[in-house]
Amino acid sequence: MENWLESYHIPWVHGGLSEDVEVAGYEVACGRNMVVHTAPQKRRDSVYGGLWTWLAPCTALNVYATGMSVERILPEGPGATRIDYTFLFESDVTDDDQRRAVAMCEEVTNEDGAMCETVQVNLCSGPFGLGPLSPDHELGIAHFHRILMDAVGASAQQTTVANRAPC
Repeated sequence: MENWLESYHIPWVHGGLSEDVEVAGYEVACGRNMVVHTAPQKRRDSVYGGLWTWLAPCTALNVYATGMSVERILPEGPGATRIDYTFLFESDVTDDDQRRAVAMCEEVTNEDGAMCETVQVNLCSGPFGLGPLSPDHELGIAHFHRILMDAVGASAQQTTVANRAPC
């Protein structure tokens, strides 16, 4: 979830997305149990719609130029996550445009997966401790943490690095 909720990795991880949206104009807004991401499009023919919404605890709505997807991000254990997608397209969208949207989604998911696996290896290497979140780039993550803390109560405040990262 943390990867989905921050956007500062986009220029370094998602070349296709960076080419299609104005990363400098990317905005994150937090609501009661949601985080909304918006970004202006650079091109009219972009697959990306520039609107992504996370709904607590594990659902995302991703808007494309031709439709949208519903994304469920489901933990399967301490070191595994499953992502299920349901794609919804307008009735006049061609099969080719549908394939482009699905391929873009697969590309972004694969790029994120590789990055998350690398981050996990680094967290498990030992020298990293808990640190502050960036108020400029990790607003969505901080909001997610607050939602989790409210859901599980005060016992979660005792989290340590040892039980934070499944190694």
